[in-house]
Amino acid sequence: MQDDVSKMIFDYGKDLDWSKTSQDYAKYRASFPMKMYDKLEKEYNLPPAGATESRKNFKILDLATGTGIIAREFAKKGCDTFAVDIAQGQLDQAKILDSELQLNISYTASKAETLPFEDHTFDLVIAGNGWHWFESKTTFNEVKRVLKKETGKLVICHMDWLSYTDGIVDHTNNLVAQFNPKWKNIGFTGFYPHWAMQAGDLSWRDIETFSFVENVKYSHEAWIGRMRASSGVLVLPAEKKQELCAELLTMLQSKTQTSDMILPH
Repeated sequence: MQDDVSKMIFDYGKDLDWSKTSQDYAKYRASFPMKMYDKLEKEYNLPPAGATESRKNFKILDLATGTGIIAREFAKKGCDTFAVDIAQGQLDQAKILDSELQLNISYTASKAETLPFEDHTFDLVIAGNGWHWFESKTTFNEVKRVLKKETGKLVICHMDWLSYTDGIVDHTNNLVAQFNPKWKNIGFTGFYPHWAMQAGDLSWRDIETFSFVENVKYSHEAWIGRMRASSGVLVLPAEKKQELCAELLTMLQSKTQTSDMILPH
């Protein structure tokens, strides 16, 4: 059953052109909460505590980086940061955001399944909101190839909006599915135990998982922009996007007292 769902998601994502939505992606896509980075640093020593020099030598690769949300956080911590994405438009937006913060991140247009790096290069490989688009088994093996032996670590993280029954997200998902029926059964919940099982089958060891709910503040404008930057909407023709966004605004105005919303992720 889970293999069927994973294949459906992978097949849906094969032809997505994220460059078409890069500006909305950069502006409206919520960042991972600092709580996640703090936990990785304090409990897993990622990146390592200590002198600045040790962090400069700590090599990180961010898979499916998008506009560089995760890569920038590690670059801010002083790590030697690399990132890949198949969409050049995403990388172009990432570089603009980096320049505003005077950060130096090395970007490459590449698939996660065929990484252009030498064996045993990285201390950490991280994938945020992207693993479901990969051919999973191939990517697990490719990541193992580029990670340092014994000490290298992989982190797979997701920040999915939670579609509680009759909530704003639930109504939004149903509306998008009316415009894009192929998106109807693609549900992202933030919980992916099958990847842990698959990693174990592929001889990964010392596997750990953790999760928490984070409430994210959106205005009506920001939520509509976030949806334009979603896989369900970016594939729609321009006139259908406009129609959907107008209906989404009407729904939001009818369901909320103000334009400020708190949506669980």
